[in-house]
Amino acid sequence: GELSLETIKTMEALGRVYFDLGRHADSERLNRRLLSSKLKRGDATEMQIAVGNLALARSISMDPEKYDEAAKLHEDGCAILREHQSPFLSWIVPRHARVLSRMNCPEKAEQLLREYLDDADGWDSIEFQGCHQTLAATLEQQGFVVVPGGAPLFHPLYQQMHYEGEVYFVTTDVGYHYLHLAFSKILRELEQTELLPILEDLMVGLVAAARTQRDELAGTDLAEAADRVAQLYEAGATLLEMDVGPIGELAQEEVALAIEAIQFVESPITGLVPASALVSTEGLVDFSLFKPRGHYTRNADLERYFRAMSLLGNENFAVRYEAPMLLGALATRVLVENPELLEGWTLLYEPTAFLVGLADDYTPLEVADQLDALAPGWRDDATKIDAAVAGDVGRGLLATRPVGIDPEGAAVRIMGVRLVVDSYIYDQLRSPNVGDPPWGRRYATPLDLVATFGSELAYRIMDEEGTLTDPDTGQHWTHYDSQLADLSDMIAERGAAEWGATVYDAWLYALEPVWQPHGAAYPDFMRTEPWEIKDLQTGLGSYTELKHDTILYAKQSFAVEGDYDPVTYPDPRHWVEPNPVAFARMAAMLGLLSDGLSNRGLLPPDSENAELIAALGAFLSRLAALAADELAGQPISAEDNQWLQSIGSAMEALWIQTSDSGQ
Repeated sequence: GELSLETIKTMEALGRVYFDLGRHADSERLNRRLLSSKLKRGDATEMQIAVGNLALARSISMDPEKYDEAAKLHEDGCAILREHQSPFLSWIVPRHARVLSRMNCPEKAEQLLREYLDDADGWDSIEFQGCHQTLAATLEQQGFVVVPGGAPLFHPLYQQMHYEGEVYFVTTDVGYHYLHLAFSKILRELEQTELLPILEDLMVGLVAAARTQRDELAGTDLAEAADRVAQLYEAGATLLEMDVGPIGELAQEEVALAIEAIQFVESPITGLVPASALVSTEGLVDFSLFKPRGHYTRNADLERYFRAMSLLGNENFAVRYEAPMLLGALATRVLVENPELLEGWTLLYEPTAFLVGLADDYTPLEVADQLDALAPGWRDDATKIDAAVAGDVGRGLLATRPVGIDPEGAAVRIMGVRLVVDSYIYDQLRSPNVGDPPWGRRYATPLDLVATFGSELAYRIMDEEGTLTDPDTGQHWTHYDSQLADLSDMIAERGAAEWGATVYDAWLYALEPVWQPHGAAYPDFMRTEPWEIKDLQTGLGSYTELKHDTILYAKQSFAVEGDYDPVTYPDPRHWVEPNPVAFARMAAMLGLLSDGLSNRGLLPPDSENAELIAALGAFLSRLAALAADELAGQPISAEDNQWLQSIGSAMEALWIQTSDSGQ
């Protein structure tokens, strides 16, 4: 029957697999049908036709009797790409020119390259692989060359090079990116299948219990506070799109601000203190954090989960003031008085604490401990809690432990956002800790974090860009260097057990090897400044993916292939970036994730996510072993070299495993 364009796109991937397996006739037969289907449909775009031409050309490029047809298909496909100024030209044209040369069509290859140079209008020569002199000079000078390209995914590049007989150099970028893909998939499935149902039951139960408490306290001095607590939970349930009946006016205002997700203002419900963003965050809520981002935009369930959890994590009861602390005490009572509600809260908090970290601000459990000591019987009789007791609770909390990030705005939160070491570092490297009053250094950057990991390059970049200079005095920010030294010592003294306390920290620990200088054991090119710059970008790219994946929780500062031998080329010797520590720490992070989720009953051994973790763990461990052998000067085995040769398909298999079902 007639194939949809989406089906054709999927089957073109099958055509690539056939080709890589050496089943060239099957690949040709499939791609001929797919191209014919596109042409018959009439609604295929020119770009889709171009893809079909290039796919069929590759399928027949091994048959000398079909060289002319393949060359014509290459020419037609690339012509369409040029017409539409496709970014894929930057890597497709030079590679297809090589295929044309291999097919004894050097004139056509030269014509294709010249047309591309004319269209590129002075394109940077290092991007164009035909400019051997520039590449050779750069390679001789720094020991490696980075060629810019426009590919949106890793695995198509490795698959493309596979059939061209290119040599691979598998860098840590691959490991870090697939680590992100796996973590993101596991997290969003955990949130949808396990945590969302728990949150739904919890919010409905909290609303019911808070309304009961409100009724019990009607006519008492606690009536208004009890009403605000009920409306806070009503707002959370409404953001979760649960039907809890009519909600109060304050709850409606709270929901409107959360949906708008723009303002940094007092909460209509909890904002009971003098508030000024210029002085402190006390009594303020950054409602911009309620806007779903990252994987939370994938579907409506994730969006509503994000909004409701944002309310529980960002609504705060300032501990230095009696009025908000009175709300915090009554909100705590609603939660801890009911064992089922407390169990639901724990089932939400504990797994996310393992993934990201413990709450930085004070939790309801800490409030309950204070109330047990200060107001015996409060669980059964709420009237034992008054403003004075609430004030004592706040002071008692401050005496138990400090809040790490923004201690000036210390508060109680129902499901507090988590203390993460990078946000703590940012907080310590800006006002009021760095710079002179009244303003000081207002902003920190990820380069501050990298500098604490030992990167002199990151420090130098900030210094050259003026990030470390007080614009009023023209001098270095006061206290910056001393604060940086203390934080660098803190990072250096952290042991493996501390880094392995959460998956978030284990990810940061896996980034450390690319943010530190490489010693004499490493190849010369890895000890150059250009490579250090490359490593800096690698680490920052992975760090960005970490922050996107955990944006809801972290406190803001905030397939085996068959044999295939290219016709013209012998099997080349492939390579892995010799950074075994980085690859090993990535694998260790996955092991921590697997053990932690399995121990909590959140990762059945026969589940797809368990298979994903096992597959990616084996992938990263093998890269770590190969990198260690290279660093030790050990030769690579033929089996390992063949595995590297087919690594593009292994990446594609992992990419498919990390995609949502049906997408």
